[in-house]
Amino acid sequence: MEDETAYSELDKRWQSVCKILFAEEIGELSDFENWLKEGIDPLIQKKSHLTGKDVIFYVSEYGEGAKFAAFEEVWDKRSEEPIDINKIKDIDSLIESVQERICFTGNVVLGNFGFVEKSSNINDSFYVLDSGFIGDSKRVAYSSIVKYSEDVFGCNAVAECKQIIKCTNASRKIMRSFELWKCEKCSDSFYSHNLNNCQDCIFCFNQMSKRYSIGNLALSKDKYYQLKSKLLGEMAEQLKKDKRLPSLVDIAVDSKKRAKSPVAKISDFAEQTCNPVPLEQAFGSTTKIILGKKLEEMNDYVPWLMQHVKRIDESKSVVSGKQLLVFDFYNFARLPKDNLVKEQEAEELGRLLSLSEGDLDGVSFKKIPDVLGKVVYFSPEIVVGNNENVCECQTFDSSNSLRVATVVYSKYCAYSNWARSSEHIFGSCVAHESSFCLKCYYSINLSRCFEVDSSRNCSDCYYCHNCENCHNAILCFNTKNLNYAVGNVVVGRERFFEIKKILLNHINKELENKKMVPLSVFNLGEFKKSGE
Repeated sequence: MEDETAYSELDKRWQSVCKILFAEEIGELSDFENWLKEGIDPLIQKKSHLTGKDVIFYVSEYGEGAKFAAFEEVWDKRSEEPIDINKIKDIDSLIESVQERICFTGNVVLGNFGFVEKSSNINDSFYVLDSGFIGDSKRVAYSSIVKYSEDVFGCNAVAECKQIIKCTNASRKIMRSFELWKCEKCSDSFYSHNLNNCQDCIFCFNQMSKRYSIGNLALSKDKYYQLKSKLLGEMAEQLKKDKRLPSLVDIAVDSKKRAKSPVAKISDFAEQTCNPVPLEQAFGSTTKIILGKKLEEMNDYVPWLMQHVKRIDESKSVVSGKQLLVFDFYNFARLPKDNLVKEQEAEELGRLLSLSEGDLDGVSFKKIPDVLGKVVYFSPEIVVGNNENVCECQTFDSSNSLRVATVVYSKYCAYSNWARSSEHIFGSCVAHESSFCLKCYYSINLSRCFEVDSSRNCSDCYYCHNCENCHNAILCFNTKNLNYAVGNVVVGRERFFEIKKILLNHINKELENKKMVPLSVFNLGEFKKSGE
């Protein structure tokens, strides 16, 4: 049974949001749990090695042979036994000296928070239930990757949103909406994809600055509200009966009819060309700062950089046959390949294609797939704002970046997921407000860090997990406010740099010989000596 205080507040808001969206209450929040969890990043449950209690993890990369504990169990339990630093001669003795202190932490909640239940990787948020990676938000249930939002239910990858249900695909600034995918600055809309600055749209695709539209067809206000009332009433009845509705992708897959020869009407456009020099220089300077040795030819290290970054699949536009990259992030991998197009093509298709008034005669929610196929085109690409020398990225106002999903207000980033307000980020998954980071994960405000996970406000750290306000730290876990520390023990500046030299020598030797470092922050708990 959920915590009554958290759940009761969320259930009240759920009832309110449902009434706003569907004009009626549809049932208690818990009745829709299974449906709302579909399409969000699944949470992982493990047993604490300290208490045997269940612990929730958002990050799924930790090795099965590692030790696990809850955030509240370990945060203030640093090992009090000193490390015999004189025995540290090589990488094996370094890891052995801290092996018993390595413990991965779930139920992670940082900053100012309250009423957080069955969740992890939560920052500065209130009333959060069964959710992962939530920041600066309130009243969030069964969701993942939510920033600066409130009253969010069953959503994945949304920011600056209010009163939304089942929205996803890096949607931003959405209000009072349901099943929006990859939308920006929209309100009062349902079952739509790739809308920008739209209000009151239903079953619309690739539209800009539209209102009172169904299937891309602009209607009179009265006609729109008449059809909206009918469709939403049918949705509400199905929700009350089945406790779920199909997703936009489900409806798209069921839509059979296609527009006739749209290719002939789509203008050809030149593919973007990229200048690799600025990014190569940034990779070199970043590795020099972090590893003490400049790495050349970033392409040689791509398998290593992508090791804990979401998969990238290649596809082709159904209109032009041009290459598309589909990131396995933010639900983009769920988009049907038979309906994918380039972003520029999507814009033109949105202008060219719409349902007719005849298509809407007698329309019903169950029959909408019969007519919707002619407008159903998805683009997995995102290009918003002013971008310079950004290639193969989902990008918002960024520069000099390559293969990042998504890069937001950032520069000099490559082979990563979700770099936001950051620079010089390589091989990382979710690095916010950070700089000069190599292979860092699910962290905020890091500087000059390598293999750091689930931490914030740290600098010059290596192989650290769940740390806050730590600087010059190596192999520190579940601690805060340390400087010149190894294994959670302060060793002093001189000895710290001696140990750091041992670590960097190992890393650079591996990179020279293998173009990768098998040892990561995620497999430290399963470490075996060299040669074993």
